[in-house]
Amino acid sequence: MPAQRRAHRWRLHTALVVGLSLCVTGFVVELGRGVHGHFLAWAYVVEWPLFGICGTVAWWRLLRESANSSRVRSPTDTGPTIAPDDPELVRWNAYVAQMAVDCPDLPAHNALTGPWSR
Repeated sequence: MPAQRRAHRWRLHTALVVGLSLCVTGFVVELGRGVHGHFLAWAYVVEWPLFGICGTVAWWRLLRESANSSRVRSPTDTGPTIAPDDPELVRWNAYVAQMAVDCPDLPAHNALTGPWSR
């Protein structure tokens, strides 16, 4: 496992432990307040476990996302292929060429990097 990926997973695990610790603490504090007569505290007694569940779901999704994004693509996998005679592609290329003629003052940009990479 690469060091950068390991560090990312470590941060995710640390955030989960800290977040769940805060949720448990909040639950215990509000439960004590609710038992001593603070009616509104019962709403928080219900909310803190929900916050913990939401945090755990987010942790799980981020963990799975980082595991899936680290998979190495095979050298033969070039992504989707587009036929050069695709009618939509031909229309789009004609449209872009016409825009370049009609509006020469518009900045051109690379579709892979975008206009923000100047």
